[in-house]
Amino acid sequence: MWYKLKDYLSGFVSLIYPSVCTSCKAILTEDTILCSNCYHRLPKVNSHINQVPFLTEKFYGRISPDGIYAYLLYNKKGIVQDLIFDLKYKNKPDIGYVFGREFGDDLRDKLLKNKENTVLVPVPLHKTKEKLRGYNQSLLIAQGIADSWQVTVDDGLLKRIKFGASQTTKGRLNRWEALSDTYKAAKKDCSDKHLFLVDDILTTGATLEVCYNELQKMRPLSITLLSLAITTSN
Repeated sequence: MWYKLKDYLSGFVSLIYPSVCTSCKAILTEDTILCSNCYHRLPKVNSHINQVPFLTEKFYGRISPDGIYAYLLYNKKGIVQDLIFDLKYKNKPDIGYVFGREFGDDLRDKLLKNKENTVLVPVPLHKTKEKLRGYNQSLLIAQGIADSWQVTVDDGLLKRIKFGASQTTKGRLNRWEALSDTYKAAKKDCSDKHLFLVDDILTTGATLEVCYNELQKMRPLSITLLSLAITTSN
């Protein structure tokens, strides 16, 4: 009886407040995030197929990860900006999981070698910010990838120990200086693990650089960087 009432109320609410496309705000007729038109206009990077110079250029002379991959190209006032904004600030966690799983599907054949030795590590939020937001968007993306690959997510390998303001308006050097003592790796031996560091958006690369250097302390077999979205500029 309760389930029938719950379904009825859910249907009633959807009539009054129908789901709309995250980007164009068209009413959705299916349980999706984007309408079919916006979905087909998504600017995919296809880094699992083609070499993408601006991915590796962000880290030249700084770190040498085993690989760097991104799913979507982030442009201001574009579809991906709408997705990332809603994921981070509009309480829409499904965006992270759904597109994380799609990202994982694209990467699975190229990157997944040994499930037992593969661990996904989300870039952590400070516990205060995570409590305010209700979730860590990078963890949701990692969970989507993990379900595609059928591997483990370990959000305990890396912690954010310092709370700080948004880095959005800062350049690479200023970001790196602000973040240099922000993250801390767990005291664990990962010498038999391939670690995949997962973030929501790659801008200057400062966050992933700092996290990569921390994870190196655990001496993993390899560290690969995965970002749901990437900007072409620093």
